[in-house]
Amino acid sequence: AAQSHAVKDLGGQAQGAGQSEQKGFEAMLQDTLKAVGDAGKSADMGLCAQAAGKGEIIDVVTAVAEAELTVKTLATVRDRMLSAYQDILRMPI
Repeated sequence: AAQSHAVKDLGGQAQGAGQSEQKGFEAMLQDTLKAVGDAGKSADMGLCAQAAGKGEIIDVVTAVAEAELTVKTLATVRDRMLSAYQDILRMPI
């Protein structure tokens, strides 16, 4: 859920590029990192609730899977950004 929210935010920013209120790259990155943190916190809270006997195991498994997918997606984006940066550095002037 957090990942899809972050992806929707990114899509909304791309569509709203002509609007007067634009988010910078730094703000977009901070929002994405916050979404990753929120996914991890959600998984932790679900795990604690399950340990206390107040939560359902399926909710915990779903939250952990979402957090894992979000972190993997963030790592993939980071790797692609670093690769693009290195390609730029290798370009002849």
